[in-house]
Amino acid sequence: CGAIIVLVDVDDDCATELAKQICGRCQTVGVSVPIAVVCAVREYEAWFLANLDTIRGASASDKVVVYEGDPEVLADVKEWITQEMPQGRAYKPTIDQVKMSSLVDTPTAHANSRSFRRLCHAVEELRAAMLAGSPSITPF
Repeated sequence: CGAIIVLVDVDDDCATELAKQICGRCQTVGVSVPIAVVCAVREYEAWFLANLDTIRGASASDKVVVYEGDPEVLADVKEWITQEMPQGRAYKPTIDQVKMSSLVDTPTAHANSRSFRRLCHAVEELRAAMLAGSPSITPF
């Protein structure tokens, strides 16, 4: 293992405080590779809201779906996605998440989601730490 990304849903917590707590825990385990903590604000699935055009069809529906607003504000994205799926079909992370994730367009998500921008930055930080041979823990 060259590096570790810890990715968690924030739900109703403060992303900064949660990341700080997780970084503190990481410091206590003595891992010798770089670690980056990324908090998906609200839910991982909020990144899908930031990419609705690119994930169309992943739910077995080609219906044009629009979400107006900040994707990181909606409290229950999984339920919202379920409501937009074909009748009788519910969003299931174990079934739908991999396919929808594979369709995420990085530039679109980067433009529309602050926490996705953090993920991109974390990958850059890990790469730099690996090249430097530094077992850093980021963002703190």
